[in-house]
Amino acid sequence: MLIDRVVDFLNEAFLQDRDTVDRMFHIEVEADQEAIEHPHIQVTMDHKLRLIGLLNGLIGDTDNRLAMKFDDKTKELVGFCVVTVG
Repeated sequence: MLIDRVVDFLNEAFLQDRDTVDRMFHIEVEADQEAIEHPHIQVTMDHKLRLIGLLNGLIGDTDNRLAMKFDDKTKELVGFCVVTVG
């Protein structure tokens, strides 16, 4: 599945350069109305758009989502995974 390949790729990139990948996935911009209403692009509740929302839109899997994994104690990004929705 495409989503599994994306997760593998992102985890590999994260292992190569944690800081850069972490920074890239924390950048957010104000989404315009077209992005907010797009059937696949995911924006936050406060209408922010991040790279992960664009990637989930590209993947287009309605049952699964690309997600970021965080350490429970430090709250630092530790990798990427697939979560089932619904």
